[in-house]
Amino acid sequence: MGTAIIAAVLCALLSLGESTGIFLALAVYVGTSVILEYVFHLGGGESKGPFGSTVWTSGVGTYYILWVMVWTLLNTILT
Repeated sequence: MGTAIIAAVLCALLSLGESTGIFLALAVYVGTSVILEYVFHLGGGESKGPFGSTVWTSGVGTYYILWVMVWTLLNTILT
């Protein structure tokens, strides 16, 4: 949840458009997932799901919805 809020704040502060904001949010999510899986070794071993490691898919819905809500709220407040 924290990374979604950080990504939304960055998108709002940088006044990014839709496509660049989505790219930044996706980059933050992928970067965080890589760090969690390969640096902290979370998602290894028996936690494999149908799409690979569950680190990549376990919170993607919550991340996306929270990012959209916070970014929309910040854009509304800051404009």
